[in-house]
This record gives sequence, structure tokens and C-alpha cells, in this order.
Amino acid sequence: MIFRNLKKEKELYVRELDIYKKEELLKIDKEVENYRQKRSTDMTNLAKLCHEQLGEFEHDFHNTKEEKGVELALLNAEVKNHEKFITLNASLLDNKDKEIKRLNDLLTLTLKNQPQTVIQTK
Repeated sequence: MIFRNLKKEKELYVRELDIYKKEELLKIDKEVENYRQKRSTDMTNLAKLCHEQLGEFEHDFHNTKEEKGVELALLNAEVKNHEKFITLNASLLDNKDKEIKRLNDLLTLTLKNQPQTVIQTK
């Protein structure tokens, strides 16, 4: 009989221990589920924030790209104007050199054809 009581007591302790384990496992499961929900909410908020920041970055990028495109177009136009100016100046310089040579030749010809007599005046 004593062994029966001990056996029943042991069974009771084993059942209580099983119940305690199950309760503890349920608590752990609830904590894990709460943690997952919290992390899920945090991750959702983080994803929203990243999406907003990405949108702002893309907007800024495209605005900057447009501004730089306009600046580049203006600089290209300025370069073309300078190239035209340089071409015109080179043309003027060539024409000036030709005119100087023509006048030099004319002066040389005039001096060669001038009479060799010198008139003295007193």
C-alpha cells in the first residue's frame, strides 16, 4: 500500500510537472509570438521609412539630373559660342595678315618705282 501511495504520488508529481512544462512552454510561445509581432511591426515601419526615403532620393536625383542637364546644355552652348568667336578671330587675323602683306608689297613696289632723283630744297 505504501508503494501504491508512492506510485500515485509520483504520478501526481509527474502530471503536475507535465502541466507546469506545458504552461511554461505556452508562456514562451506567447513571448515568441509577441516578439515576432513587434518585430514584424518594426520591420513594416522600417520598410515604409525606407520606401519614403528612396522616393525622396529618386526625386532629388532626378531634379539634380535635370538641373545638371540644363547646366550642361548651357555650357555646351557657351563652348559653341566660344568656338565661333575663335573661328571668327582666326579669320580676322588671317585677313589682317593678308592686308598687311598686301600693303607691304604695295609699299615695296611704290618705293622701287619711285624716281631716284633727290630734290634739294633750300
